[in-house]
Amino acid sequence: MLTAQNIYELCFNFLNERRLIAEDQTTFYRRMLVTDNVYSHVDMDDLAAVIRTNPLLQYVDRLHEEINDCDDYALQLKAAMAALYRHRAYSAGQTVYPPAVAIIITEYHALNLIVVNHEGEYQVYIVDTMMSQPAITQDPTEAWLLMKQGSVTNVYI
Repeated sequence: MLTAQNIYELCFNFLNERRLIAEDQTTFYRRMLVTDNVYSHVDMDDLAAVIRTNPLLQYVDRLHEEINDCDDYALQLKAAMAALYRHRAYSAGQTVYPPAVAIIITEYHALNLIVVNHEGEYQVYIVDTMMSQPAITQDPTEAWLLMKQGSVTNVYI
């Protein structure tokens, strides 16, 4: 279980260490909208399955760009992951918190940031599903390129 404070810190540290934001922690936190008190980490197998099987996450270049652009893909991934976790909570009758899937808005692009638990340690990844081969990375250069070399303007989770 991740608290809202964990989310703030993980997002800031990940983006700051990779020099993907230029502001201080307080200023960055003002750009974040953290809507829940607790979150579940994302399982990478769940992420891969959702990306592979959700038809709305399959890139189709012939659609009109306003319904087939980056914000639509980022919203769809967040919604699909939330639906999966809600279904599990409902069908298993257990407490399942919303998945730690954020939408990052930059000056030029929208994509996702996820928090996973890798061998007991929380790790953050950038995910971009708006391409024929979706990208999942922690690499600073790859993340910067995926962000279309833009600064983070907002984060919503």
